[in-house]
Amino acid sequence: MRLSLLVSVLAFLLSLSVAGVSFAGSLLGDGDGDTIDSLFDNCRDTSNTDQRDPDGDGCGAACDGDYDQDGLVAGSDFLVFRASFIAGTPLGAGYNENADHSGDGIVAGSDFLIFRAQFGAGVPGPSKAAYRNLTACP
Repeated sequence: MRLSLLVSVLAFLLSLSVAGVSFAGSLLGDGDGDTIDSLFDNCRDTSNTDQRDPDGDGCGAACDGDYDQDGLVAGSDFLVFRASFIAGTPLGAGYNENADHSGDGIVAGSDFLIFRAQFGAGVPGPSKAAYRNLTACP
């Protein structure tokens, strides 16, 4: 009985969602202050009102430094970031949209600070594997 009630409540809350934005307001909470309820937020601890997710792994670019989807933010991801930083904009060779954490169209110092905070943090990714295992995007 309790399980069916819980399923009904969750189904109702999900029905209030349109394009990942909840209309349930404060029922679910917004831990990062970006106006997206935590249940639908693809970066729960990082404000990202645009919910941009260029690699489509379910984790927003604002908190996803795992460019190669191996579950770690490590050396291989740094090489991708470095190439994107040198390229600067989408017109430059080596640019990777995932490295533009701020979503301003330029990979610059502010993006490096976001990436650096994730580098070697011990918490994987977030990667597709982590997302499939229901690990929340940070």
